[in-house]
Amino acid sequence: MNTNNTFLKYIGLALVILITLSFKTDQTQQKTKENNQKILLGNWVRTDSDYKIKISEVAKEGKLKAGYFNPKSINVSKASWTNTKGVLKIYIELRDENYPGSIYNLTYFPEKDMLAGKYFQAVTGETYDILFSRVK
Repeated sequence: MNTNNTFLKYIGLALVILITLSFKTDQTQQKTKENNQKILLGNWVRTDSDYKIKISEVAKEGKLKAGYFNPKSINVSKASWTNTKGVLKIYIELRDENYPGSIYNLTYFPEKDMLAGKYFQAVTGETYDILFSRVK
């Protein structure tokens, strides 16, 4: 009986250690995710033109503060980010004169430090493949 109690104590201790390590790992992963999204901050320019995106804030729950310039400021009606399995994506919707719901869906590629994706031009109804590079 004494052996069983000792064995159960070791099992209990092992469970406590595993739960504690799991909790710390989750916290570390959450901090990593929060830090990763900050890489989106900065000024970006389209590689095929002078259109610019300025990302000034990447907040929790997917909120993004972004500006769009062509070359004058165009109203950004919605902007958000997601991090799914380590892949950062941003969504920017434009609502202004000549921009009645034009949309950027972009993915961040860390190995190139670029944003790539699709641009839906609402006036023409056409979608284009586009790239943005970071302005250094």
